[in-house]
Amino acid sequence: EAYNNRGVLYKNLKQYDLALANYNRALELAPDDAEIYNNRGILHENLKHYDLALADYNKALELAPDDAEAYNNRGAVYDHLKQYDLALADYNKALELAPDDAGVYNNRGVLYKNLKQYDLALADYTKALELNPNYRRAYRNRARVYLLLKKHELALQDEKKAEKLAKASR
Repeated sequence: EAYNNRGVLYKNLKQYDLALANYNRALELAPDDAEIYNNRGILHENLKHYDLALADYNKALELAPDDAEAYNNRGAVYDHLKQYDLALADYNKALELAPDDAGVYNNRGVLYKNLKQYDLALADYTKALELNPNYRRAYRNRARVYLLLKKHELALQDEKKAEKLAKASR
């Protein structure tokens, strides 16, 4: 567990080589720990090594098939790769397992925006904000969709709310 925790800390410090070394050592000691695979997948995803991220998320889900976070993370990789059907399936599975996860609603909203399904995107961003009224990214994402729909006043309201939250977190 210590190596996994150190991996997370090094990743957060953007010391990616040290993070990877610690995740690898953690997996040598605990090769059946889904959390470590998920964390290493996040690292690979941050580095845009999507094939390695997918391999880690797949292994995490093989070991822990009810891990909503791993489904959400794998969905984000599929979204980056424009494999939208696979991304949507993973987001839906994550929401089935964790229906109150605002982050998954936000991510699925991004997917719907990419697919130009703006009403579905707005619904997901709004649900994310119902679950977490301080979710700055969801406000910004919803504002972008409002702009695309030429609903400028609504976009401005969401941008102002996002900026207010940003200032409060400083």
